Amino acid sequence: MSDYPAVEHGSGPLSRWLRANRLKVALAVGVVETIAIIATHLTWWSAVLIAGIVFALHIGVGRKAKSELARQLSWTVAGSQVLPVLVPAIVVLVSAVVVIVVVILAAVIAAMLFIDRK
Repeated sequence: MSDYPAVEHGSGPLSRWLRANRLKVALAVGVVETIAIIATHLTWWSAVLIAGIVFALHIGVGRKAKSELARQLSWTVAGSQVLPVLVPAIVVLVSAVVVIVVVILAAVIAAMLFIDRK
């Protein structure tokens, strides 16, 4: 048995390279897109709208494409939309947790100060 991967029928060198590296490419595109959204002051909702359109196109057209390259490009573009949608949501979630922790700590400190009064 050889260690070489099987070559799919109808796949070219570019589609094979993209399949092997699609996660890296999607991550790089997602990082660039996230930075572009932050730099241009676009809203999170615009990123969600763009991601929704891209996901719909991937599911409706990209997954059924006859061309291996088109399927790989569709997956890569759809995968790159995850980061711009999740990063702001995670930032909001972490910010909310930090605010809650600070309020709880302030309440505990205030309670300790008032209990310790003589």
